[in-house]
Amino acid sequence: MVARTKLEQLGFTRVAFNQFGPRFEEYAYSGNNLTNFIVWTDSGKTQKKFEQSFVYSGNKIDTEAIDVYDEAGAVEESEIGTYTYSGNKVVSIEWA
Repeated sequence: MVARTKLEQLGFTRVAFNQFGPRFEEYAYSGNNLTNFIVWTDSGKTQKKFEQSFVYSGNKIDTEAIDVYDEAGAVEESEIGTYTYSGNKVVSIEWA
């Protein structure tokens, strides 16, 4: 099992962004699929705080990448999740 030091300290879930304080959120889509979500320090996109990217197979998420950035703007924590399905239901996400 991979230790998620920074993510665990933040009480991380994919939708728990309150720890980032004031921010500007940017979303990118391909068709109806969310492909990228970025949290910036401000609307001028001065510095990234968080980035989440999705790769799809059809309309199902195949992989998810998460990067958390430090105060200097360098990637502090990075993880990739691989999704496994049974039909249309997610049965597991393997994080590395």
